[in-house]
Amino acid sequence: MIISWKKPSENGTPITAYTILIKEADGDFSEALTNCNGANVAIRDAKECTIPLAVLTAAPYNLILGQTIESKVIATNAYGSSDVSEVGGTALIVLVPSEPLSLDNNPAITMGSNIGITWTPSAQVGGSAILDYQVWYDNGRGDSVFEILQSGVLTAYYTATGLTLGVTYEF
Repeated sequence: MIISWKKPSENGTPITAYTILIKEADGDFSEALTNCNGANVAIRDAKECTIPLAVLTAAPYNLILGQTIESKVIATNAYGSSDVSEVGGTALIVLVPSEPLSLDNNPAITMGSNIGITWTPSAQVGGSAILDYQVWYDNGRGDSVFEILQSGVLTAYYTATGLTLGVTYEF
């Protein structure tokens, strides 16, 4: 997770550090010193830092898939620290879903040059709803080199049409 911010007004004195606060699962904000130490010159000058997902899902943050990551920033110069910023640039913790399960031939549809396939969506969706599927096949070559047959499939079934009779296809 990359957290970035814009440089606020320095009010006549250079900013010497930033304090980056991340919202915990319980609603409190805590300072991200390990990965986002805003006193570090490189982080201060870049106005960004990176926090690994493993850090956000562990103590003290304890965020889970589907939760929103929220951050706030405080700027510091020789005169002191600014007020805490508003929450900025929220993001969801999501992962790529696991592969669908139980890919099967649908004999009610498979006939002639059509093959009907069905599958069971994975229970591990990655923290966000599955938007669509891609159906891959080997184009009947038998070489186990798969290519996309159809993308944007919104259901857990698909009918491949116009296939060559007598050819074995893998999906």
